[in-house]
Amino acid sequence: MNSTVKNQSRMIYRQAWFAMLVSIFCLALGAIGMAQESAVAPSTAPPPAATSPAVDLTRAQLIEQIKNLGGIVKTAGDAPDGAIVEITFVYTHHATTCPAGTVVPPYGVTDDLVGQFAKLPTLRHLELNMCPHVTDAGVKFFKGMTQLQQLSLSATKVTDVGMAELVGLTQLQWLRLGSTKITDKSMAYLEGMTQLQTLMIAETPIGNAGMVHLKGLTQLTEITLYGNQVSDAGVEELRVLTNLKSLRVNGHVSTEETKRFKEALPNCRIWR
Repeated sequence: MNSTVKNQSRMIYRQAWFAMLVSIFCLALGAIGMAQESAVAPSTAPPPAATSPAVDLTRAQLIEQIKNLGGIVKTAGDAPDGAIVEITFVYTHHATTCPAGTVVPPYGVTDDLVGQFAKLPTLRHLELNMCPHVTDAGVKFFKGMTQLQQLSLSATKVTDVGMAELVGLTQLQWLRLGSTKITDKSMAYLEGMTQLQTLMIAETPIGNAGMVHLKGLTQLTEITLYGNQVSDAGVEELRVLTNLKSLRVNGHVSTEETKRFKEALPNCRIWR
C-alpha cells in the first residue's frame, strides 16, 4: 500500500515538473518571437525635418539661425522689429561656443544661407569672416546686392570666379578679402568701386600686377597688403592715391621704397 502511494506521488511530481518545463519553454519562444518582430518592424517615428533652400525663411527664423551659428544681427535703430541692416560673423582667433552648441569660428554659414541674406533689401553691412562653406556659388547672390556698403569674405572659399559677381557693388566703402585664393585678376573687378575707402587683401596670392587696378580708387584711405606678393613696383603704383592715411605692406617692400612712398604721401603712415 505504501509502495503504491509512493509511486503515484512520484508520477504526479514528474508530471508537474514536466508541465513547468513546457511552460518555461513556451514563454521563452514567445519572448524570442517578440524580439524578432521588434527588430524587423519598421519605425513609426517620422524622419528629421529638413529645411529646403527653396523655402524663404521668415525674418524671425533667419535671425534665429544667424544667432545659432554664432553671428550678430543689427536692426535699424536697434528696434526689435526693425529691418535687418547688419549681419556679422566676427573675425577672431578666440574660440567660443555658439547657441547651437558648436565651437566657433569657423562658422557654419552655407551658400544657401547667403542666398537668404541676398533677399534683405535693407542689408548694408555683411561680414562672412571665417565661413569656409561659403564658395563662389554663394557669392553669386551678391550680384543683386547693390546696396551693400561693407562686405567681408575673409577666410571663405571665394576665388576669381566669384569675384566677378561683385562688379556691380559700386556703393562699397569697405571690403575685406584676406586669406582667400583671389589673384591679380580679381583686382580688375574692383575698378568700378570708386567709393572704396578701406581695402584689406592680406594673405592672398595678389602681386604687383593687381595694384595697377587700384589707381583709380582715389577715395581709398587704408590698404592692407601684408602676406602677399606685392613689392616695390606694386607699392609705387599706389603713390597716386593721395587720400591714403594707412598702408600695411610686407617684407617684399624695401626700406628705400617705404621712404620714397613717405616722401610722395607724407600724410600716409606705412607699416611693414
